[in-house]
Order: sequence, then C-alpha cells, then structure tokens
Amino acid sequence: MIMKLLKPTIKKKFQVYRSVDGVLRSVEINNIAATGYRIINLQCLQKHVSEITCHAILCDKAREKAISGAVPIILESQVAHFGLAVILAAKCTGCGKKFHFETSPKLLNGGTRHYDINVRAVWGSIVSGNGLAHLNEQLASMDSPTMAQNTFSVIEKEINQWWKVMVEEEMSSAIDLEKKIAIEKNRYHEDIPSITVICDGGWSKKVAQALI
Repeated sequence: MIMKLLKPTIKKKFQVYRSVDGVLRSVEINNIAATGYRIINLQCLQKHVSEITCHAILCDKAREKAISGAVPIILESQVAHFGLAVILAAKCTGCGKKFHFETSPKLLNGGTRHYDINVRAVWGSIVSGNGLAHLNEQLASMDSPTMAQNTFSVIEKEINQWWKVMVEEEMSSAIDLEKKIAIEKNRYHEDIPSITVICDGGWSKKVAQALI
C-alpha cells in the first residue's frame, strides 16, 4: 500500500534550483502542504526559531496580530523535499514576509553535499541489514516524506567507498602493529617477520597450545 502523504494546497508554484550534471537548473514545483511529521535537526531549529522570533518582535504588524490574539507566524507549506530533508516555508501574517528553512544541514566534507539526515538514514539501513523498501515503509507509517531510489543508491555507494578507505587504513595499522610485535619477539619465517594464526574453517584439536 502506498500512502499519499504530500497534498497540493493551492495552484501557486515555486521555482527551486537543483544541480543537474554540475549545472544549476530552475525547476518548477507545486506548493505542498506541510502536514504530517518531519525529522528536524535541533541546531537548524534553533537558527530558524531565532530568525522568526527576531522578526516577530521587530515587525509592528506581527505584534498587532499577536496582541489581537491572531497567529503572527504561520507554517505555510513545504517547498521541496530531498529524501528526509525538507525545505519549509513560513510567513508573517502581518507584513507577508516569507521564511524558508531546511530541516537538516548538509555534509560539506569528503566531497559530498548530501543532507546529513539522508546519509544517517542510509547508513542505519545498511548496518541494520535493511534497504530502501524497509526505510520507506517505516517513514510512510510515520507520515513522513520518503526517499527516492536514486538518492539511496548514490549515498549507499559513497558510504561503501568511505568504509573501504577506513578498513584499508585500519588493516594497514594492524599490520604495522603485528609486524612490530613479531620483531620484538624475534618471530621470523624465511627472514620475514611473521605471526602464528588460526584460520576459520579448519578443525584445530589443540587450540590451547596454539601460539597467538
């Protein structure tokens, strides 16, 4: 069952810019109602709350709205979503000023600009033995935006590359340490520092006597 979570509100459209083959292109998208649940980074939330609060204090019309019992700031719509990260639009009901804010920061290291929440979601899916279908099923049950296959696959490949580099570094460090220990204990095989190991798949009857 596929749940339709994003509902068009009015016919107004928004222009957003996305990188396509390294070139920024203008994309027209429908206005989407900000309903359901969203995962938001607390630091992003603090930044957005501070910005909106400062405006509400300084805006005369917003203060008039608040004094009269009306809501000075409303969450108007969801402008766009990229996996679990979304861009929300709020508006001052006094002066009409609009605010756009993202629910997740982006990773700017390692040559990637993915949203942090998407990387964490894919990483968690991999280490828990799940995939995109399981992730989206859970998100749909939470009434939250889901992730596209292309987004998941691209991030998954990058994570695999990160792990490959990390594993190679750890293995190289472990080799250097074992080599150092072998030299200190004068353990050599054909003039090459060596260690004694037990390989899985064999049947050792004298494990206690094996040299580790």
